[in-house]
Amino acid sequence: MVVVMDNYTRVLLTVIACLLTLIAIPLWNYSGNIDSQVQAAVSGRPGIPDSGQQMQELIELTRETKTILLEIGQTLKSGTIKVEIDNESDPLPAKKNDSRKSGAK
Repeated sequence: MVVVMDNYTRVLLTVIACLLTLIAIPLWNYSGNIDSQVQAAVSGRPGIPDSGQQMQELIELTRETKTILLEIGQTLKSGTIKVEIDNESDPLPAKKNDSRKSGAK
């Protein structure tokens, strides 16, 4: 099998080989301790992320959300909310077969 290359391909492959060599030389000669440069991504907390602690935080947030939703539900059931409808500034005018005006749910 004979492979024929034009000059453009030959020059392009030579440039790529030179650039790879420029990258490989510093990596080959590196003699430092790589462990000293490695750091974990920490978001304001020291140490390794604790999945158990993260799960506990999610559970607490879920409980807080549930409490807030229960309070909103109690407020709505108590009937202390007053709603006023301004027909002049209705952004969506009622259509002919609009379910809002006919009372359909």
